[in-house]
Amino acid sequence: LPRLKPVDLELREGEILGVFGLVGAGRTRLARTLFGLEPATGGELEVAGRAVAVDSPVKAIEAGLGYVGEDRSAGLVPRMSVASNITLASLTEVTRGPVVDFGAERDVARRYAEELAIRTSSIDAPVESLSGGNQQKVVLARWTCSRARVLVLDDPTRGIDVGAKEEVFRLVRELSARGVATLYFTSELREARTLAHRVLVMSDGRIVRDVPP
Repeated sequence: LPRLKPVDLELREGEILGVFGLVGAGRTRLARTLFGLEPATGGELEVAGRAVAVDSPVKAIEAGLGYVGEDRSAGLVPRMSVASNITLASLTEVTRGPVVDFGAERDVARRYAEELAIRTSSIDAPVESLSGGNQQKVVLARWTCSRARVLVLDDPTRGIDVGAKEEVFRLVRELSARGVATLYFTSELREARTLAHRVLVMSDGRIVRDVPP
């Protein structure tokens, strides 16, 4: 991945901020850095006006961030059930002390699976049995379930069919209407123009322009 240069950006509540750049522009490195997968060596990050130190995904989740990478398989536990994958970032809702309440887990997961129209034979089916588009919706359901305030989406429609892409667009718009702020990283100019309220252009590890769609 290319080296990341100093980056300064602001994301507003309910905003879909597109970050467009070609392969090698530094999009993925910026997305991974914001979520603590590749901790920054310096700088400051504020969420809702409060300074936060994000040096790991655990800290990112605690700060209210959610992440969907371009490789969806890295965001799923393939042999775990759809239900378990959805509740993975919200375990306090489905545990009693150190023990998972599987009935509660299914109830919570079923609600979000229905809301996001995830097509599965059963909420208990292994997530690896789902189509690519439905797997991506499971990851989005996880962050909806965790009530993430900021979503970092890195090329979330890569490798899924046109119908599933439109579903992802719809979900992002619905979350935006609820006040969720979204950083939408993409190498597809059409996606940036269609979905974003504002577009940042990245090149050589830095943001070079801020333009209307």
